[in-house]
Amino acid sequence: MQYYSLRYFVNHEMSCRNFVSLTMFVLKQGGIMGPWAVLQIAAGSVCLAIGGIHLVVGRRRPDRQVHLWFALAAGFAAANAFVEPFGFGAVTVDELNRAFKWSILFQALCWIALAWYVAYYAPTARRWLAVLVSLGYGVAVLVNVVAPYGVLFSDISALSVTELPWGEPYSLPVGTASPWVFVAYGSNLLFIAYVIDALVSLIRTGQRRRALRLGAATAFLLAALVHGSLVDLEILQQPYLMTMSFLFIVLIMGLDLADEAVKASELEREVAVRESRWSSLLEQVQLLVVGLDNAGQVDYANPFFCKTTGFSCEDSIGRPIGSFIASTDRARAEEVLRQVLTGEQVPYTEISLMTKAGTERTVLWSHVLLRDREGAPTGTLSIGADVTERHAAETDRDLAIEELEILKQRLQQENIYLKEELQSDRDFTNIVGNSDALRYVLHRVEQVAATEATVLIQGETGVGKELVARAVHEASSRSTKPFVRVNCSALPANLIESELFGHERGAFTGATRRRQGRFELADGGTILLDEIAELPQETQSKLLRVVQEGEFERVGSSDTITVDVRFLAATNRNLTKEIEAGRFRTDLFYRLNVYPITVPPLRDRRSDIPLLVNHFVQRIGRGIGKPIDEVPGSVLRQLTEYDWPGNVRELQNVLERAVIVSTGNVLRLPEGLAQQEAKKQVASLSKGKPKSLREVERQHIAAVLERTGGRIGGPGGAAEMLDLHPNTLRSRMKKLGVGARARETVDR
Repeated sequence: MQYYSLRYFVNHEMSCRNFVSLTMFVLKQGGIMGPWAVLQIAAGSVCLAIGGIHLVVGRRRPDRQVHLWFALAAGFAAANAFVEPFGFGAVTVDELNRAFKWSILFQALCWIALAWYVAYYAPTARRWLAVLVSLGYGVAVLVNVVAPYGVLFSDISALSVTELPWGEPYSLPVGTASPWVFVAYGSNLLFIAYVIDALVSLIRTGQRRRALRLGAATAFLLAALVHGSLVDLEILQQPYLMTMSFLFIVLIMGLDLADEAVKASELEREVAVRESRWSSLLEQVQLLVVGLDNAGQVDYANPFFCKTTGFSCEDSIGRPIGSFIASTDRARAEEVLRQVLTGEQVPYTEISLMTKAGTERTVLWSHVLLRDREGAPTGTLSIGADVTERHAAETDRDLAIEELEILKQRLQQENIYLKEELQSDRDFTNIVGNSDALRYVLHRVEQVAATEATVLIQGETGVGKELVARAVHEASSRSTKPFVRVNCSALPANLIESELFGHERGAFTGATRRRQGRFELADGGTILLDEIAELPQETQSKLLRVVQEGEFERVGSSDTITVDVRFLAATNRNLTKEIEAGRFRTDLFYRLNVYPITVPPLRDRRSDIPLLVNHFVQRIGRGIGKPIDEVPGSVLRQLTEYDWPGNVRELQNVLERAVIVSTGNVLRLPEGLAQQEAKKQVASLSKGKPKSLREVERQHIAAVLERTGGRIGGPGGAAEMLDLHPNTLRSRMKKLGVGARARETVDR
């Protein structure tokens, strides 16, 4: 009667999956169950209990997914342990088949959960193997549910009742193997390979202790897996060892829980020590520390906060924080508290406190959101630094800076006045000369410098147009502001707008960052557009707008930029002819030609050459460490009589060569200039009737002798100028009949 009650439960109650009721029922029916069945039920109960503990841990610790997968595996192992005893005492094929299918189902699900348990226990293992194991067992589960006799048998024809070694009866199916059985056995092999891979990966990463635990736990499982497969193949005898071997994993996970409990105890002690340190720090730190609850009530105040406000700590606790804050900052303080409690990131805020004595203290606050174990906000901890004295110092500093700015402006005005007094005649130190032509230029500079008029400086190459422009700038009210020079002829046509107006990042290829143009750099000062006739016409139209309105846009931007710049332009071309040729805009010319200054060429102010020679020789000599103390009159005369097509720049270059080639402290004229003079004389001679070579040579030697005053030898003599030996020159003079009187005078 009792046996049939158990069979009735299998037939009608198995689908409810109420394993707790099943356990109680089996225990009540223990009288008909053998020792192995009772042991199975006990082992399943242990697995279910331990799995429940790990389920709680996994839910509390989302970062420890291994506990959740172990809880699932333990649950399925327990279910298998509860179902297997029903197959032991089956008396019909249907009873055995039903119990056998349930057992295979729970075992397959247990192996899937164990695969992912291994994946999280050894995260360095190949995860795709776990996926393959899960897919294999998943197919086995599907076939087991759909097929009439499960995944192992295609047909069960009879029962084979055997006895265990201790005499307990055990029912086994007899039938034809299913063609799907290889799925189950293949999944078993994949699981074994995956466990081995996990162990190897743990050992390689130095986690030998963890590998030892996993290997010890899974060794018995793998043995049970192999044993079960051999039982299914009728190579070995029953019973299945699945549930019993699972107890070893239960043991290992129990050790893990014990380790975590020990670590938790150690962490608790460490947290207690740290809390003590933090508490001591908050009590001793010279910062205002105040804790607030969600309603804004003070629930903690450190001694420094109480000392600063003048309230005792007992009086501070329980009061709303608004009672400590200045009325002008209360609304902002409430908004900051709301933002912190909602989890927003709040930067440092300055909120003033009112002390008990009625004084106001400026405090720079930072805020930390406090949460409970569930993550719900419980209040804030605010830490503040008293910056009242710093603010007072900053205010004093700002006042001092204003006073310094006033003094600076006054000093600049006085400096300008002193400059005007010291240079009463506009001693333009960078411009050398005292000729009438140069004095007229400097007079024009003095007239226009004090105005904001645009100046057009014209003159040949090398006359010093840039020096005149600098003189205009230095004599103007903008002398303390930037002086920016732009050589329009040196700028590439495709980059000239970028140089003048600037560009935005990405405006063209290579524009990796935003760049200010020359007009922005010259804002408030003066800009010199040198060689302005070289500007392309499309740039001239944009320049016209800047000259007229002081506005432009960077390349690649639509934002208008306004600048205050004084325009100076320089050119060595005749702009009137450039306009006639269509290369220069008429309207731009009239905008630039407000006050023209023409710098005379050096040939028109020969009286300045001696001053320039002395100036350059001394400067060049100091620069190369070769002082020149004497400039012979003959050399100076030659330099003065030369036309200097390259003007002052050419003179400077010639003098630099002369200083270099001079062997002593007396300046020696470079040969190049003498050769140019000879070519000039030859050219002048060739204008008339063609002469013989003898006549040309005779006239040339005579002209050189005239320059040297008839002197043939010695420094500055004709022989030196003609690069001949004195005796050779005398011989040639005698042959040509040149300067006989002078030769005789010198010889005597």
